[in-house]
Amino acid sequence: MPDFIPVLTAALIILLVLFIAVGGLPVSEEKETSPSSLTYYYPDISGTIMLGSNFTISNYADTKFLAKLDGRVSQGLISGEKKTISFKAQDYHNFDTGKIVVNIINTNLYGNLIVKINGKTVLNERPNIGKHEYYFDNNVLKTENTITVFTSGSGWRFWAPSIYDLNLSLYMETLDINKKSFKFDLDGKPERARIAIFGDRIKGEGEIVIKINDIKVYKGYLNAYKYFDPDILNIGENYVDIYSEQNSEYNIYSAKIILWDE
Repeated sequence: MPDFIPVLTAALIILLVLFIAVGGLPVSEEKETSPSSLTYYYPDISGTIMLGSNFTISNYADTKFLAKLDGRVSQGLISGEKKTISFKAQDYHNFDTGKIVVNIINTNLYGNLIVKINGKTVLNERPNIGKHEYYFDNNVLKTENTITVFTSGSGWRFWAPSIYDLNLSLYMETLDINKKSFKFDLDGKPERARIAIFGDRIKGEGEIVIKINDIKVYKGYLNAYKYFDPDILNIGENYVDIYSEQNSEYNIYSAKIILWDE
């Protein structure tokens, strides 16, 4: 047997022992952190930014009819005609704003149309023929309410009364948007980036919208990966908004951003 074979065998054994001692081949691990602990991305190391888990997003608009009145209101030099009715708004505190929808059938525009709710003026305008919508602060409402509709006088046209023939409806409206916002920091920009979102749709047909730094990176439904341009990311602070379109609700199990270099 040649003299170099024992030497070669011994060298191979020594290399094997050293290989085992230092833990074998290096393995790259995915770095996953929460919004509270994350905030740094190091170039050349893959990173997963966990935005959140087990949260709900929703977007609902609701309208409730309160009252309706029809007819003529007028005001002349000596006499006038006004309309007054009572109505209930037992759950007014669940709504954000009040809305008046008035259809003017006929008017001479000699005076202003005035609407008061519980003695507080919510409309004082001079609308022409046609349909008009006006909003007012919901805090004028109570459980038991009174609405009064009348017109101001005709001013220097004292020989003729101001008149409005109208149909008027009163509503309460609310817009309930429950979105989630997140913030994370980066020390450098990755070469590739994608968003991943998983969960269940609870109700509605509206899609999910995700914006990063106010730029839309995803619009669609759940259980999806979507690549986006990493150039929209900032070195430093970044902001993410996740919300749903109108009349929809989602339960989100997981939302994350995945960053890596090629």
